[in-house]
Formats: sequence, C-alpha cells, structure tokens
Amino acid sequence: MSEVISVKELINDTRDTVRARLHLLDWAKHPDEVLKGIVRRYTAAVAINFTDWMGKTLPWVRHELARYALADNLRCETVENHADMLLDFACYCDATPDDDSYRFTNRQVQEIRRLLSNPLMAGVVGLTVMTLLEAISQEFIPILEKIAIRLGASNSQLQYTQVHGMADVAHADNFTKALKAELTMGYGIEANHDIREAKLAVERLLNSIFISSPHAVR
Repeated sequence: MSEVISVKELINDTRDTVRARLHLLDWAKHPDEVLKGIVRRYTAAVAINFTDWMGKTLPWVRHELARYALADNLRCETVENHADMLLDFACYCDATPDDDSYRFTNRQVQEIRRLLSNPLMAGVVGLTVMTLLEAISQEFIPILEKIAIRLGASNSQLQYTQVHGMADVAHADNFTKALKAELTMGYGIEANHDIREAKLAVERLLNSIFISSPHAVR
C-alpha cells in the first residue's frame, strides 16, 4: 500500500460491515431479556469509555482541527452529561449493566485502550475510533431506540437516542474532517496498519454488543 488510507472508504467499508451484521438480527423474535442484554452491554462498553478514549487521544493529536473536534465533543459530553443520560436510558429499559455485561465487552474495550497506548499513533488511532463510531451511529442508535420502546420506555425517556440521533451527524462530520486533517501531519503510510487495527477494534466492539451473545442471533 503506497498511499495513506482514504477516510471516506474507511467509513463506508465499516458502515457496510456493521450494517450487514446488524441485519442478521430479527428483533421481532427476540425475548425481552435478550434485548436487555444488548442495552446492558452497550452501556457497559460506552458510558464511561467513550470520553476516556477521547481524553487519551487529545494529548497526541497534531492538527488544530483535531484538537478542536475532540475538545468540542468532550465539552458536549460533559455539559450535557451523556454518561448519566445513557445510564438513565439503561435504567428505563430495566437493563442496568451487570458484571456479565462488563466481562463480555472488556476485551474489546481493552483493545482500543491498548491501541491508544502508543503515543506515536494514538492521535490518529483515537480519531479513527471516534470518527467511525460517530459516522456509523445512525446504524445502531435507531436500533437502541426500538429496543427501548419494545421494553416499555416512554418518549420522554428516549433522550439518549434522540439527542445522539441528531448530534452524531454533526459530530461525525467534525471528526471526519479532523481525521483527514490529522493524516496530513506526517504520519505517512506507516499509519495505515494502526488505522486498520482501530477499524477492526470498532467492528469487534459493536459485534460484542449487538451480535456476539449466546442468544443474540437465532
């Protein structure tokens, strides 16, 4: 590979992979406990770790646009208290994370953390993770909302999915621009391996949440 990876192709390929896997699920046939398991695992993996990953990325990015995108998103997450918003969402679904939820997603969470431990590549790796999660959230946020409704959540209790359905479009655009800008900062083709590892880590994370359960796919 002689060129730095295309951000557009990276996003499209990840979206296609995630979409194909999510289409394996037949929601109408799932018992409530299986749906609660998805919410539990999502909350366990994302509620605290999302901002942790951003915080671990921020010191290592090289481009001003990347620093702005990360700081702006962290401000949003903090001021609007998205972590508690998600924990409340899980509570409304009667799906507060349990020990099994954390254990089931721990390997994938730790893999992203491991990729962020290399200061030479942490900036581009973290931006890849953020860009992909924000860009493909339109594939899984609506699923979480459908699950919540099925589990009895009222419209007023869907704040997490409704906020992220709208906000993630803008955040995805900001992170996409930030990742493109970051890739101009001297990483070269050496970054391609780490970017692809970050892509796989995101796919495995979502797989562990939505698919890789003893009862998730019939």
